[in-house]
Amino acid sequence: MAAAVVLAAGITLAVRVAAAGPYAVGLLRADALSVFMLIVIGAVGLLATGGHSGLSAWRDHRRPGHRAHGARHSVLVGLFLAAMALAVLAANLGVLWVAIEATTIVTASWSGSAAARPPSKPRGSTW
Repeated sequence: MAAAVVLAAGITLAVRVAAAGPYAVGLLRADALSVFMLIVIGAVGLLATGGHSGLSAWRDHRRPGHRAHGARHSVLVGLFLAAMALAVLAANLGVLWVAIEATTIVTASWSGSAAARPPSKPRGSTW
């Protein structure tokens, strides 16, 4: 969902920037390069989240206890995409710094979660 919102915002801003030039509101600024990057972030995020939905459905079917991990993963992906969008649209160095740090913190939480680790091999198993 978050990836689709980022992609839609990127396309909407692309139309506006193409018609009227760079667009700025407060601490955010959209020009041709930032809009292109926003579209790329949304498209890659959409592909990644689309692939994850099938994997999480398979994992939930095999091990029902992982449903909470899938929800946590979805929240972290949404936060990561929001922080990336903020970093691309930042018109202030301080906002850019905070957005980059937010992506780092979310990525550290994401990669350390149980949903990101492969399942442990049961004792005595041959797979």
